[in-house]
Amino acid sequence: MTIDKNYNQRRYTLDILVSLFGISSWLLVNSTFLQLPLLVEKAPEQWSLASYIVITIQIANIGPLLYNIIQYIYPIKDSIFITFLMTIGVIGSVFFGFYYDTSSYFWGQDRSVALLVIVFGFALVGCTSSVLFMPYMGRFQEIYLITYLVGEGLSGLVPSLLALAQGVGGNTKCVASNETESGYDYYTPPPRFNIQIFFTIISCLFIICTIAFLLIDRLPTFKKQYSNVDIKSGNNYTYKKDDNCDGVNENNTESNSASEVSATDSTNSVDKLSKYNYIYLMILMAVICFFTNGVFPSTQTYSVAPYGNVAYHWAIVLSSIANPAGCFLAFFLPHKNVRMITILSIFTSVFGIYALITSLMSPPPMHNMLIGQIIIVICWTLFTGLHSYVRLSINASFRNQGGRSLVFIGSCQQIGSFVGSIVAFTVINFTEIFKYYDVCADFVAS
Repeated sequence: MTIDKNYNQRRYTLDILVSLFGISSWLLVNSTFLQLPLLVEKAPEQWSLASYIVITIQIANIGPLLYNIIQYIYPIKDSIFITFLMTIGVIGSVFFGFYYDTSSYFWGQDRSVALLVIVFGFALVGCTSSVLFMPYMGRFQEIYLITYLVGEGLSGLVPSLLALAQGVGGNTKCVASNETESGYDYYTPPPRFNIQIFFTIISCLFIICTIAFLLIDRLPTFKKQYSNVDIKSGNNYTYKKDDNCDGVNENNTESNSASEVSATDSTNSVDKLSKYNYIYLMILMAVICFFTNGVFPSTQTYSVAPYGNVAYHWAIVLSSIANPAGCFLAFFLPHKNVRMITILSIFTSVFGIYALITSLMSPPPMHNMLIGQIIIVICWTLFTGLHSYVRLSINASFRNQGGRSLVFIGSCQQIGSFVGSIVAFTVINFTEIFKYYDVCADFVAS
């Protein structure tokens, strides 16, 4: 059978390299968020640091725009762009461990300028990967695109496991001190290893990912795994009807027949959305991304940090794991029914409302109780995982609509995320709605 032949021809060495290439896409951005419980302790922005990072990531969406403009004006091999981006990632990941705690006087006060510049470089890699890394994999057989997507999912899981090993030390405590005017000082138990060591490990992993890409791109043996494709200038690929090149099935009749049957089945099973549902799901996606990619990442510190560094650490780590877990769940148990998507969105909003309420209240309910810490960690984990599931379900529904549906739904995601980040940044930094909770407030009161 065709599947058996593809399986036998598969190069597992290439699978490993492609998965490493996929990990590189969002590895650095995810690693930065995982260090937030430690970063906010040192940054002059304190709890508002997350809002600066989120809007910096959104600004980095200029990367895909510039890439498309350059390819339109003067097409350049996409491998050159990828190598350039990977180089930025390597340099940034190495520098991060040395400059994450440096500040510069800018715009009237001390700010983490170096940190945000490095994060911008990280975000350029991540944001541009959707229009550069994944299309690059289009030259290979489809099985390797799946491997790439698995690697992309691991870009959140791998640093999460490292963050679990790192720990966070413990909650910040207020202790009596004769060396300060207030009579007290802050003490935070150190983690098993610090941010510099964490990012040294991450930078080594990213260097390995970069080497993996160079091997994929340069070794002639992997070109045998190409689809029957004509690679032109820039990112212009043309797939041929006849399949006579190496690395593809020899039995074209059997392969084409299987493809035709699969395409026929797929076409017959597609449920076209009504115009109302089509517009409704686009609006729903924009609203979801407004909160999940814009508002909530910016306000998470205000929601969880009052419960202590330990709760904040677990909420960040488990949320990072829940994100790919929700995507994998949607892959195996897809829901394309509009009513079910709506019900899941409403159910997920319950956790979102609780998270938002806790971020607005400083200190939030049960902040000094174990049950409160457990509830807030579960809340953020379920909220992140379920929303990932809903987003992927909506994307799956639009994939079946054909035309430019995926472009439209992708635009809704970007618009919602960008507007959400601007709103959150403005409210957090220019109003008094979100307030920093001083752990020593209870110490002074007592």
